[in-house]
Amino acid sequence: MTLRELRLKRGWTQQLLAIKARASTSTVSACELYGFAPRRADTRERLANALGVVPIALWPEHGRQEESGYCEGNILV
Repeated sequence: MTLRELRLKRGWTQQLLAIKARASTSTVSACELYGFAPRRADTRERLANALGVVPIALWPEHGRQEESGYCEGNILV
């Protein structure tokens, strides 16, 4: 399931997910709208944990990569 699907399944707004994950609403919005994974591993972990899943379930392309680098599309470079 996608971030959006999991959020909607719980009946949460983007704002509520952002609060629960200690992330910005713009981060949640960008993840859903563009399919991007947050650049920082800790942000990916907080969003996934708030939704009750592991980060790799939402963003398998990030696996165990370091949080350094930048996001190009949905791939950490």
